Amino acid sequence: MITSGYLIGQIIDEFSAVGEQAKLRNRLGLSDLSVFSENFFCDILNIVEKLDLVNTNEDRANEPGVDLGDEKEKIAYQVTSTKTSEKIKNTLKKITFVQRKKYNRFVVLIIGEKQGQYDAVVNALRDRSTSEIDPSITFNPDTDIVDLTDLARKVVGLPFSDIQRLHRLVQDQMGLVKIDLQVPDTDGQYETSGYKLWEPLPIPKLGDGTKFAAWEAQFRGAEYVLTKDDTRAAREAIEELSGRLHKLPRITREFFAMLHERADKNNLRFTDHRSLFIDSVYKTYPSAEIELSLLIAQNLLDIDRDPLPFREYIPGEIGLRMGLGDDGFRLGFYDFVVEEKLSFRRILGDLDFSGF
Repeated sequence: MITSGYLIGQIIDEFSAVGEQAKLRNRLGLSDLSVFSENFFCDILNIVEKLDLVNTNEDRANEPGVDLGDEKEKIAYQVTSTKTSEKIKNTLKKITFVQRKKYNRFVVLIIGEKQGQYDAVVNALRDRSTSEIDPSITFNPDTDIVDLTDLARKVVGLPFSDIQRLHRLVQDQMGLVKIDLQVPDTDGQYETSGYKLWEPLPIPKLGDGTKFAAWEAQFRGAEYVLTKDDTRAAREAIEELSGRLHKLPRITREFFAMLHERADKNNLRFTDHRSLFIDSVYKTYPSAEIELSLLIAQNLLDIDRDPLPFREYIPGEIGLRMGLGDDGFRLGFYDFVVEEKLSFRRILGDLDFSGF
């Protein structure tokens, strides 16, 4: 059984890791936080402090003075990785007349570790005329400057249900927050790049159509003479199929190859093409619905769930009926691959049509 202590330990470990990352950014002068990171800490505060904060920067970029606000509880937060007294003073100085009307308490959340003392802030609060901090603002550095350690202490006292909510939030989003806080190298590149997360596109290997055209010609009679038009039609069909497959993720192409490997000549709804019972596919491949929708979008297969006369118990079928311009290629593709002892995995998964 998972205990609250176990969950709290994981939460605190993640707080510590992101705090260290924020400190590194701050040493390099990278103190700005994205709206995404602000929203994450907004959700954290809402659970820990039982508030209903919203991000004020979503309606107006870089709202002066505050980032998060709960107008009902009249409390606002500035979220920053900069812990200096100068940052605190500038935050208080920027609080506007409208914000002072909305909120009674202003808190600064330091992503990292706050200073031990804030004497300069205390002095600025005493001398409002010099510091330009509005006299109506009430601010106590001892209670209104908090860091992740302060939040961690409060987590310990939360009800178990709130600890679970907080743990789920941290597990779901902390990885993205860490990526958001990564420091670029000397070339301006980040360790985790969104560009690198994209699957590289395969390089198709295309045959010229002569092998398939010659194979198909044998079914037209011994006297049939293969023409350039036959080869051209096969080549264009290869290019068309390869082009559609090229748009699909590798995992979807591999799923398509497996459909071909497991298909049968059922002679039910698809008399001219192999098919599979859709229920069998759903039970053997958990995310089949997603892959099928992508393949249907490229017109590479059909699904027919219409009841069969007097055989209503027969489940729906996935038909390997590709919507290609050339009927000969569409109808002969499966048999050509099997008879020539080629591989559906290489052809459909790796886009290797060199055997055509």
